[in-house]
Amino acid sequence: MTQPPTGSPDPYQHDPYREAASSAPRQDPFAPPSGGQPLPGPEQPSTWGTPPNEPTQPYQAQQPYQQPSGAQPSGAPDPTQPYGGYPTYGAPAPSRTNAVAITGFVLAVVGLLGCWIPGVNLVAAVLALAGLVLGIVGLLQVKKGKNGKGLALSAIVVGALAIVGTVVSWVVFARWIDDVSTDYEQSLAQLEEELGDTATVAPEDEPAPVDEPAVEEDLAAEVPSGTAPFGETVVYEDGLEVSVTAPVPFTPGEWSAGGEDYPAHVRFDVTVTNGTDEPFDPSMVFLTASSAGTEADQVFDSEGGLDGGPMTAVLPGQSVTFPVGFGVTDPADLLVQVAPGPFEYDDALFSTAP
Repeated sequence: MTQPPTGSPDPYQHDPYREAASSAPRQDPFAPPSGGQPLPGPEQPSTWGTPPNEPTQPYQAQQPYQQPSGAQPSGAPDPTQPYGGYPTYGAPAPSRTNAVAITGFVLAVVGLLGCWIPGVNLVAAVLALAGLVLGIVGLLQVKKGKNGKGLALSAIVVGALAIVGTVVSWVVFARWIDDVSTDYEQSLAQLEEELGDTATVAPEDEPAPVDEPAVEEDLAAEVPSGTAPFGETVVYEDGLEVSVTAPVPFTPGEWSAGGEDYPAHVRFDVTVTNGTDEPFDPSMVFLTASSAGTEADQVFDSEGGLDGGPMTAVLPGQSVTFPVGFGVTDPADLLVQVAPGPFEYDDALFSTAP
């Protein structure tokens, strides 16, 4: 059987099929067929190119290429994989950081740093307790797969140390308060005892006073009464003696301090004799002065030896003398007040008034 030609036809080659086709009248493919013949259906094979007077033979249908059983086309997604067969990424692994252990360790360290400060250690103890509890919780989370076992154990240990340190600091602080209170009470009792002995104990060669007026007279004899003139000595009951020489005018040096706004300046010597049985501290001696009803101003002049009072203790039976200067309004009207001590002695007064 003759097969239709394949490939591109050669225009210069004799083709009987082309001649037969060209000799037949050209028909309109859209015109209805003559004789009432129906148009061939789409299922009828085309007879284009069939030689005349030869039975029309449709081309045999070729079997399409089939993939081997079980094989997948190239580039096709794998149906066994989810999301159309394309490779997928797994869900992110859960975080293993133990934030509870870290928080507990930080709180415990803060509590340990503040447990030694009185007043602050109460807050520090609360933080340390919170750190201890969080450390225990963090240790339980470690058993469930979390990390941070070292931080959890450290939080427990440091928190416990902070709590113990808080207790120890409070015990030490309470003991210190008790010691200070005891010392204060003992000092107060000793002072009251000394004052009571001075008021009630009489000399051995004199009978003890029994009536109230005698006791008041004895108390008044402890301190000097009235005002002493300059140059005289004031003697206290325990044997301490204080004297102030007559004031003399002087001119402060260039580098002196004090008394700049006063019209006159005077100086005098103060002598303290320790007639007691114990050393006397002359640094406790304090002087003030007034002139013509105006407060005087003490002058400090290193060039003139006006450096203030002595600092070394005076032994029993010894004395110390030091100069003092003041800026005054009127040297003829001067009052000097000497305080040998803040509590034990009353002030001694020296005046230019007759």
